[in-house]
Amino acid sequence: MPRPIHFDGGSDADHTAVLAAHDAYLRANAAFDWPALKPIWSDDPTNVFFNMNRQTEQFERLVDELLPLLRDSR
Repeated sequence: MPRPIHFDGGSDADHTAVLAAHDAYLRANAAFDWPALKPIWSDDPTNVFFNMNRQTEQFERLVDELLPLLRDSR
């Protein structure tokens, strides 16, 4: 069971917004939803980002090529 979240400051609206942004990030990351992740990830080429499966953004190219094939095979 997750522990309760303790916010150090901010309004109830701020807390709701932070939780919603975090939830959106987790969902996009788990689903390899690149358009949803792009605004979160920096375009700086010296940065490397890993999703929860330890894949880097280079994995994006592979997923972009394979997802349409997987969808078409259903």
